[in-house]
Amino acid sequence: MREMREELVDAKALLDEAGDSGHGESYRITDRGQCFRIGVGVRLAPDKASFFIDALVNLCPDSPEVDLSLLERKLKLLRELKLKGYSLSCQDRGSVLCELDVSEKEIVPERESIKEVVKSALG
Repeated sequence: MREMREELVDAKALLDEAGDSGHGESYRITDRGQCFRIGVGVRLAPDKASFFIDALVNLCPDSPEVDLSLLERKLKLLRELKLKGYSLSCQDRGSVLCELDVSEKEIVPERESIKEVVKSALG
């Protein structure tokens, strides 16, 4: 798992970027692996800011071969994230987006938690 700089999870910086953007959202990828990425973000609404953590899990990479063992580990990861309260939705190209709304104070601890869950599942 390739780690990114810790300042990528700075809630104040995310809020500032979302305020400066034309669409009221800011997002940063914090970790990336061969078949996943983890990110943090914020969406601004007129009366509040909504922080979130997400993981995009690519079920079928560009290889024509199917690795059943890896696919089983990915399914186990998706089940674990669902149990932790993450919403799951299908995306383009055989990926599943797992997203959880968090408070500003939960961004860093939840990012660390999801990193460990992904590392445990996918190595």
